[in-house]
Amino acid sequence: MTARYLLKRRVMDHAAKRWKTWRLRLYVVFPLFFFLGYQYILFWQGGLDWVGDVSAFVWAVLFLLLVVSDTFFIWVERADVTRSTGDALIKVLKRYSLSYHIVKLIIKYGVVVSLFRPVLVDWGWTHASILSFFLSVLLIAWLHMWTQYQLQIRRSHWMLRVSVTIIAMICLYAFLDGRPLAAVVFGSGFVALALYAGEGWMSRQPYLDREIDLAEALHDSFFQKIKKGHFHD
Repeated sequence: MTARYLLKRRVMDHAAKRWKTWRLRLYVVFPLFFFLGYQYILFWQGGLDWVGDVSAFVWAVLFLLLVVSDTFFIWVERADVTRSTGDALIKVLKRYSLSYHIVKLIIKYGVVVSLFRPVLVDWGWTHASILSFFLSVLLIAWLHMWTQYQLQIRRSHWMLRVSVTIIAMICLYAFLDGRPLAAVVFGSGFVALALYAGEGWMSRQPYLDREIDLAEALHDSFFQKIKKGHFHD
C-alpha cells in the first residue's frame, strides 16, 4: 500500500464526509449565495459605487478572517506509525500534506482575488499589480497557517500565536494601502519565524502524537458533531 494510494483514499473519504455535512447547510446557504451573486453583478455594472469607497483597512480585516480560517493538518493516522516502513511513509505523507494544502490555498485565494478584482480595478490597479497582490496574499495565508500549526503543535505561548496574526494583518493592510516596503519588512520576519518554527518538521517526529490528534480533530470535527447530535436526538 503506497503513500499515494493512502492519500487518495483519505482525501476521497474526507470529501465524502464533508459533502454529507455541507449538504445539510445548502438549503440555508444557497439563497445567500444567490443574493450575493446578484449584488456582485450589480457592482460589475457600476450599480454599487460605495464598494470601491470602502477603506483598505476594512478589506484587510475581511481578508484576515479568511486567512485565520485556514487550518493545516497531516494525512497521517495512528496505524501508519506501526508499519514497518513507518518513518519513510510518514515523511512522504507529510510531504503530500504540504502539497495538498498549498493546492487548496491556490484555488481558494485564486477565486477570492478574482472576485475582489473589480475593487482593485476601481482603485486603478494594473493587471501586474493584481497578480502581485494575489501572490502576496497567497504567501501571507500560507505563512500564517503553517506557523500557527507549528506553534500550536509545540504548545507555544498564546501571545506568540496572536502576534503571528497581527503580523499577517499588517502585511495585508500594507499591500492593500500601497505600502509594499512595509509588507516586505514584516514579511521577511514572518518567513524567518515560519522557517524557525518548522525546523526539522520532515526529518524529526517529536510531536507526531500531537499532530495526529490535531489531524483527527480537524478531519472530522463537524461530521462528528452532526453524528453526536443525531445520536442524542
